[in-house]
Amino acid sequence: MGDVWGVLFQVGLLLFPLAGLFFIVVLILWISKRRSAGGPSREKPDGEVVAPTRSHPPEPLTAAQRRAATASAVAIAVSGLSLPWVVGLSVKAYLDSIGEPTYPVSSFLDPVAVVVLLETTVVQWCSPFLLLAVWVRARAFARFAPARTFGERLLLAWFTHLAGLAAGVAIFVPVFRQWDIMYIFVPIAGFILVPMVAAYGAGRLALRARDQLRGPPPAASS
Repeated sequence: MGDVWGVLFQVGLLLFPLAGLFFIVVLILWISKRRSAGGPSREKPDGEVVAPTRSHPPEPLTAAQRRAATASAVAIAVSGLSLPWVVGLSVKAYLDSIGEPTYPVSSFLDPVAVVVLLETTVVQWCSPFLLLAVWVRARAFARFAPARTFGERLLLAWFTHLAGLAAGVAIFVPVFRQWDIMYIFVPIAGFILVPMVAAYGAGRLALRARDQLRGPPPAASS
């Protein structure tokens, strides 16, 4: 009976974080659907800015912009998910080159280990990159204020992503240099999320400061 409860505990340990991540992704998509009912600010002929409302639906992205958003979302997800293992293999190669003992790669290829490490990578380690990728592809991305253009929104998203990659490298190098199985229970994603949020906030402040320096758009002459 104890073995049964042990198996159920391990299954729950895998499924509970996945269920949480699934809930967050669904919540982002639901919020994006609700927010996309409005539209970006528009300017009347006399220069007055019209706030987004349901009567002003968002302007659809062009085919090129949709492809750029999809490509960016895929690139963000793939690079984020592969980050810990690219860093891990690099650290292992370095330690092997200086003669320090390391775990053999085969120890990570056991079927049970593969499942556990995949779940750990997706949820406990790299979930901020996946959430950013989902958001970039979601329709709410079109209302990424205060960025005025699609290119600015995409640039801000990549700035946020690069901050996460830099934080991930700084975190995973010591993790894999002194690897311990208990790291699979550490929510490293939280430590990656903090600099990503800080980078996003800094980008927003920079865009807002730029708009204040430029001043309001000039009114159209009658």
